[in-house]
Amino acid sequence: ADAAGGAVAGPRGPNLTYGEVDPLSFLQLLAMVAPTRQRRPRIFLDLGCGEGRTLVAAAASGLFDQLCGIELLPGHVETAR
Repeated sequence: ADAAGGAVAGPRGPNLTYGEVDPLSFLQLLAMVAPTRQRRPRIFLDLGCGEGRTLVAAAASGLFDQLCGIELLPGHVETAR
């Protein structure tokens, strides 16, 4: 992955593996942008959730009522399970 966590082209085309999310940095970011309105439910959607680590961090934050991860690569789905 590149420095921004984006896909990097390899010899066989784009690499679909993005960089890992650092849980502590992610929780700090969530704290900065936490919803201030009392609107419910608060839903966290992770498209391309990989192995689900970001979902675990979002759940640990306690900011969301529901979490949903969507992943298309079977290997990541199996690891997440």
